[in-house]
Amino acid sequence: SNVISVAAIDSGDVLAGFSNYGHAGATVAAPGQEIWSTAPHTSLSPNGSYRQLSGTSMASPHVTGVVALLLSNEPQLTAAQIKQRIIATAEPTDELVSRIAASGRVNAYNALTNHISPATAPRIVQNGVTFSKTTLTIDGFGFANGSAVIEVGGKALDGTAYDSSYATGNGTLTRLTNVMGKKPLKKKFPIGQPVTVTIFNPTTGERSPNFTVTRY
Repeated sequence: SNVISVAAIDSGDVLAGFSNYGHAGATVAAPGQEIWSTAPHTSLSPNGSYRQLSGTSMASPHVTGVVALLLSNEPQLTAAQIKQRIIATAEPTDELVSRIAASGRVNAYNALTNHISPATAPRIVQNGVTFSKTTLTIDGFGFANGSAVIEVGGKALDGTAYDSSYATGNGTLTRLTNVMGKKPLKKKFPIGQPVTVTIFNPTTGERSPNFTVTRY
């Protein structure tokens, strides 16, 4: 449970095609594509050299360095506390929301200062509305834990589920789900017709911008 699994991203915060990911399987992301690294001695470069490499093996050292900085500054931290600090202080990114535990990129300054990104108004990220046969899933940022409401066509849905494992450091959630059932889902989201979805936080009175989705 104290293992930190690192996903690889490119310079634009996009998850690398070769990278591991998964909310339960990857902890945080770090740069891992086209990273300049030392290369071993060869007959062509007897003194060693540098070259660009890609892989999660390039991403993991970034996080290892942050862990070393944390321990040099706060040697009393336990492994569990370090992992939680790394997750809580990660820099949230739309590309990584709900795809890894931290929903973002490791941030050394935030980790050292224990700075957590403040809660924002709710918003749904691109491609953040998905469906199964019975369930509506919404991914984004700033969803109030325990009270955020999914609205479809301006009308609130009953039965929104809140999973605290999808909480960011500031306590807001990145994922909401609603098990609507086959018939209600088909009725609310007719095939080929654009439908407006919003998230409302009654505790703050904030509502996300309109998000239009079409089910095919």
